[in-house]
Amino acid sequence: MQVEKRVTSWKTHRQAQSQSEPQLIWNAHIIEYVNYLHERALVHGNCKKGTVADSLPNNVPILGPRFVPPSYLHVEKRQKCPLVEPVTAYIKPLNVVHPFYYPTISQCPQCDSPNIKWDSWTPTGHHEVHGVRLEECAIGFQMQCNDCEILYGKGQQSDPTCALW
Repeated sequence: MQVEKRVTSWKTHRQAQSQSEPQLIWNAHIIEYVNYLHERALVHGNCKKGTVADSLPNNVPILGPRFVPPSYLHVEKRQKCPLVEPVTAYIKPLNVVHPFYYPTISQCPQCDSPNIKWDSWTPTGHHEVHGVRLEECAIGFQMQCNDCEILYGKGQQSDPTCALW
C-alpha cells in the first residue's frame, strides 16, 4: 500500500527525471525497509536520558546503505521455473543517505548547526548519479535546520529544508 502510494507520488513529481516503473518500485521497497529498521532502532524522544535503543531482532537482516538489485542468479536459484524479465537488468543500485546509516551527519550543511530535525524522504524520489564503475541512484532523508529557519524564514534566500540528495 505505502509502496504504491510512494511510486504514484514520485511519478507526479518527476517530469524531468527517469520514470522507470521497476526502478521506482525497487526504490520504494527499499524506503519501506529503511523506515522499518529506523523505527525499530529508534529511541523515543520522550524517553529518559540514558535510555538505549532496542536492538533489532536477529531475524532482521541489516542491509544497506548501498542496495544492489537482484541478479539473474537470484531469480534462477529461488524459482523452479524462473521468469527472467530483461527490464530487471536495467535497475540501478540505490545509495541511501539516512540517519540510520550515517548518525554523524546530524548537522546543517549550510551553517553547521546541530539544531536540526529529520523531516522526510525527498518528495521527488531518487536522483541518478555517476558511480565509480556504473550509473547509480541516490536518495536521502531531508533535514530541517531550526537555526536557518529562524534566520532566513521559509522561502527566503536560504531554504531551511536541507536535502541530502
